[in-house]
Amino acid sequence: MKVLAVVEVDLDRSPLGTKSRLADPIAGQPVLRRTLLRMLDANLGPIYVVCDPSQRGPVSDLVDGLDVSVETHEGGTPPYERI
Repeated sequence: MKVLAVVEVDLDRSPLGTKSRLADPIAGQPVLRRTLLRMLDANLGPIYVVCDPSQRGPVSDLVDGLDVSVETHEGGTPPYERI
């Protein structure tokens, strides 16, 4: 059975409200790219990276060459901020 993977990405803020580190390098690769490479190694089904339309360009640059799809979504305020 294949699993569909959806990775929600915000390059500005983390779910805790702190600065996002997804674009920061670890061992020469951005955190987001390293994470997606590990997911691809796991042989999941299709991987979708979902981001705000304003971040599509930078997110696409981070995942360039990987077998993932970048999609945009304007979801408004995240649920964790509605408390």
